[in-house]
Amino acid sequence: MKKNKIYLLLAFVIPFLVYSMAFYVNGILTNKVMIYDFLQQYYPLFNHLKDLLNGDANLFYNYSYNLGGTLFGAFFYYLSSPLNILLLFVSKSNIINFMNFLIILKLSLSGLTMYLFLKKKFQKDDIVTLLFSLCYSLMGYNISYTINIFWLDIVFLAPLVLIGLENILDNKKPTIYMVTLFLSILSNYYLAYSLCIFIVIYYVYELLIRYNLKTDKKIIIRKIFELIIPSLLIGLTCSFFLIPCYLESSNYGRGMDFLNYFKINFDYLSIFPKMYLGTSGGEIVTTSLYSPNIYCGIITLPLVYLYLVNKDIAKKERKYTLLVLILLFLPCISHGLNFAVHLFTSPLGFNYRFSFLLCLFMIVIAYKSLLNLNISLKKIIIYLVIYLLITIDIIICMEFNIFDHFTFINYYCLLISVILLLVYFILFFKNKKNIVTYISIIELVINVFICMSTIPLFDRNIFDNYYFNKDNTSISDYRIYNNAAITYGDNLLYKNRDIALNFSTDNYRKKELYSNTHIDKFNNHFSIMDDLLSVKYVFMEKKNNINNYKKIDSGYSRNKKYNLYMNPDALSIGYMIKNKCNNIKSKNKKFLYDQSILNCLIDEENDYYKEIEPNKGKNINTYDILDNDVYVIYIEKDVEDSDYYNKYFNIDKKDMILSRRYTKYQLFIVRNNKDNFKLKIKNINKMDKVQVFYYDKKSVDEKIDILAKEQLDYKIYKNSVKGTIKTDGGILMLTIPYEKGFSIYVDGKKTPYYEVMDTFIGIDLTKGKHEIVIKYKQPGLLIGIVVSVISFIMSIIYLIWFNKKSNN
Repeated sequence: MKKNKIYLLLAFVIPFLVYSMAFYVNGILTNKVMIYDFLQQYYPLFNHLKDLLNGDANLFYNYSYNLGGTLFGAFFYYLSSPLNILLLFVSKSNIINFMNFLIILKLSLSGLTMYLFLKKKFQKDDIVTLLFSLCYSLMGYNISYTINIFWLDIVFLAPLVLIGLENILDNKKPTIYMVTLFLSILSNYYLAYSLCIFIVIYYVYELLIRYNLKTDKKIIIRKIFELIIPSLLIGLTCSFFLIPCYLESSNYGRGMDFLNYFKINFDYLSIFPKMYLGTSGGEIVTTSLYSPNIYCGIITLPLVYLYLVNKDIAKKERKYTLLVLILLFLPCISHGLNFAVHLFTSPLGFNYRFSFLLCLFMIVIAYKSLLNLNISLKKIIIYLVIYLLITIDIIICMEFNIFDHFTFINYYCLLISVILLLVYFILFFKNKKNIVTYISIIELVINVFICMSTIPLFDRNIFDNYYFNKDNTSISDYRIYNNAAITYGDNLLYKNRDIALNFSTDNYRKKELYSNTHIDKFNNHFSIMDDLLSVKYVFMEKKNNINNYKKIDSGYSRNKKYNLYMNPDALSIGYMIKNKCNNIKSKNKKFLYDQSILNCLIDEENDYYKEIEPNKGKNINTYDILDNDVYVIYIEKDVEDSDYYNKYFNIDKKDMILSRRYTKYQLFIVRNNKDNFKLKIKNINKMDKVQVFYYDKKSVDEKIDILAKEQLDYKIYKNSVKGTIKTDGGILMLTIPYEKGFSIYVDGKKTPYYEVMDTFIGIDLTKGKHEIVIKYKQPGLLIGIVVSVISFIMSIIYLIWFNKKSNN
C-alpha cells in the first residue's frame, strides 16, 4: 500500500478507534446510555423509524401520537439521513448500540472527507494533511454534539460539498457539488441551511482571491451563475420534502422577541474559553449559552493569527480571509444573526450549531499558514501576551467566582494548554513541523478522552422493569398522562398515547396550551385538563395523586413505585361546546387559565379555585386546610430561596406536587395528607401579595358532566378517526391540534373546520345524529413531488449540457 493511501486510511481509522475507545471506557458501548437529546428524543425516534421501515407506522399523521400530530416534518428534521437505512438490519433491542455505531461512523467519515478536501485543495498527501483532517474529526464541536446524532451528517458532508465547489471553480463538472448538496439537504435541512450560507461566503471568497474585480468581471459573473444554477436545481429537487416541511413549520412557532434581534453579546470571556484543552464536554452545551465550540486543536488559532500577519501572503487574500472570519464569527455575538443562521428559530440549548463551519474554515486557513509559515519573535510575543492575558482573566474569574462561564474549565487543562502553545512555538522556531504534528495529534486524542468523560450518562437498566415494557393493550386506546416517562417519546416507544410534548416539530398551539395550564412532562397535571383532554389514565407516584383517581395497577420506574390511576370523568376526544373560546384570558391569575377554559366552554362564570382567607398574625399568616384538600399557594414575587419548604412554609417537601417559578410569580400546589392541618406562611422577602386557594373538584365534576352529555363515540384507525355523535346542534370541538391538511366529513359531506380554544379543531353541527370521519393529507406534498421530478430532469439535462460544453 502506498504511503499516501495509509494517511487517507488513518484519517478514518484514527477517529474510529479513538471514539470507539472513548465510548467503551465511559461505558457507552456496554451499560451506559447518553442522556439529553440522545435518550430523550433520538432513541424513541429511531424506534419509530424502525416501525416505519417495518411498515408498522405512518409517515404522515398519527392520531395516537400525543394529542395527535404529523410526523412528516419530524422525519425530515431528525431521521432522513441515508445512513439510517442500515437500521433495516438491526433489531429493536440493539437500536442504542446501532445509534452509537452510527455516531462513531459519522465522526470517522468527517476525518476521511476532510482529508479528501484538503488533498484536493492543497495537492498534498502527507501527515500534515492527516493532522488537519483530525483537527476536524476530533474537534470540540463533534465531542459536544455526539449526543446530537442527526447533525453529524452535515459535518462529514460539508468537506465533500467544498470539493464540489472547488471543481466548479476549476471549470470541472458540478456533479459532486450537486450530489453532495442534495444529500446534505436531505440528511438535515435545518443545518444544511447554515451550510448553504457558508457555501455562498466560501465561494465568493475564493472568487475574490482568484480573480480581479476590475479586469475579470465577466468571468466572475459567469462563475456566479455556475453556482446559482446547480444550487437552484438541487434546491428545487428537494421540494418533495422541503415544501411540505416549510408549510408544516408554521406550526412550530419558535420565534424571537423583536428587541433581541439587535442584542449584542461581545464578551470575550464567554467566547474564548472553548479554545483550551478539555472544554468541550457534553454537559457544557446546555449550560454555557455563549460558548461556541471553537476548539479544533490548540495549534489552529495561532496558525490563523500567523496567517493574517504573514506579509509573504498577498494582502488582498489576508484581507478577505479576515472578512470571512468576521462574518462567520458575527452570529456568535449577535442574537439576531444567530437567530437567522438557525433557520429563524431560537435554539433551546446546544447553541451555535453552525460553529463547525467556523472551525472548518479556520482549519483550512491554519493549513495554508503552516505551508507558508513566517514566524518571528515579535509575532509570537504579541500572540502570547493576548493569550496569557485572557488566560489570567479566566483564572481570576474562576478563583473569585465572578461569572458562571467557566464551570467546565479545569486548571490543569488550562496549564497544559499554555505549555503546549509554548512548545509549539519553540518547535516552529526550530522548523520541527513534523514533531508539532505528532504532538498535536496526541493532544487531539487526549482531549477526546477528557471531554467524553464529562458527558452525562444513565444506566441502561432504566428500561428494566419499566411498567410500559409490559403488554398494556387494555389502555392503549386511551390518552394517558405518564409522570414516570423515561423519554420525551415514550408514546412512540411504547405506543401508550402519552399526551406529553415531544420534539422541536410539535405543534406550537399545543405547547402554549401546556404552558398556560401548567401541564408538564415530568411534573404535574390538573383534573380540569385531564377531563378536557380525554386523559383516561394517569401513571404517577401515589403521593402525587391529587385527584383521588381510582388505582387500577402499579409498576416501577427509576427505582420508585408508581401507580396507574383511572380518571372516570375523562371526556371523549370530541364533545359539544358553547363558544369557540379563542383568545382566552385568565382572570386575575395566570394559573386560573384552566378555570377560564372550562367556564368559556360551558358559557358560565364559576370559581373552581376558591380563596382561603388567612388568620393574620405578626409576620405570619395561618390558613385552615381541610383533610385531603388540594390547595394552591400563589406568590406575586419570585422566591429565589430554594429552601422555602422549611424556611417559609410548614410543608413537607414530599407533599409538594408542583413548585414552579415564573417571570412575575411563584406557584405551589400541595396536597394535604395531615389531620387538622393549619398552613403557616411567613413573610417571604417582604412580599406584596400571597394568596391561598383550595381546588373544588366537586364543582369541576358537575360542569364536566354538562359536556359529557354530547360527546363523540369514536374509534382511531391507522390513517383516520371515525365516530358518531347525537347533538342538539352547535360546535363540536375535537381535541386534535388545529393545522391545515385535515379533511373532515359529516355524514359523508366534507365540512369546513376552524380553530377553537386557541388550540383545537372545531366544526359546526346541526341537530341530530351524525357520522364524523377525520382524515389527513400532508399539505404541499403533491406539488412538491411534481416540482422535484421536473427539477431532477432539468438537473440531468444541465449536467449533459455542461459536459458537452466542457468537451467543446
